[in-house]
Amino acid sequence: MRSFLSGLSGRHQPQRHPLLDGLRGQTIIHTRVASRGTWTVTARGWVLQSRIQQLGGPALDEDPSSAVGLRDPRLVGATIRDAEMLGDGHLTLTLQNPQGPLWLSTVPRWQLEGPRGALLHVAAKGSSPIARPGLRCMPRPSSSPRTPPPPAAGSRSACSRWGATSGCIRGTW
Repeated sequence: MRSFLSGLSGRHQPQRHPLLDGLRGQTIIHTRVASRGTWTVTARGWVLQSRIQQLGGPALDEDPSSAVGLRDPRLVGATIRDAEMLGDGHLTLTLQNPQGPLWLSTVPRWQLEGPRGALLHVAAKGSSPIARPGLRCMPRPSSSPRTPPPPAAGSRSACSRWGATSGCIRGTW
């Protein structure tokens, strides 16, 4: 049916992604602006990097500047309520701060880096996102001559789950 209706290509339909779901409930602690782009950092170590990030919402009626600035007081302390990505790569974060709801949006090219190497990257408008789940094994420090402890009964090695056989510390999960 979509092939008959040109306006329903799916490019403007929200897409759910597990890495975006991981942003819910996190608090923004810092914003940084440089010539290479804008970074928004959460308390749990997630970093959204893009060329430009813009704010919108009813609480911004009196503030004409919609671009995110360095240590932006409109963002620092806000909590992420939802994150959605459209089919064309447009990302929107719904935020809650004391002044009211806000929307942080960015267009492709952007990337979201999470703890343990998790990555969601959209390179160009309309391109498919490149995702890498967070790794569950950590490299063994090179200065530590100790061998990894034996796994607990009934646990699996996180390293074996990801196919890594050397240089990992075993853990339970």
